[in-house]
Amino acid sequence: MRYRDDRGRLVTVVRDSRLRVVFRREGYGETCEIGRREFERKFTVVGVKP
Repeated sequence: MRYRDDRGRLVTVVRDSRLRVVFRREGYGETCEIGRREFERKFTVVGVKP
């Protein structure tokens, strides 16, 4: 799935679980990790990556 963060940047979810979400911001090589609640609060769904 693709999302936009609270600053409008596109992110792609790499892996998720009940407690954590691992994602990669567009233009960055490294992955980031955040708690599920915070992710749901700060990110909005854009669509499915082709």
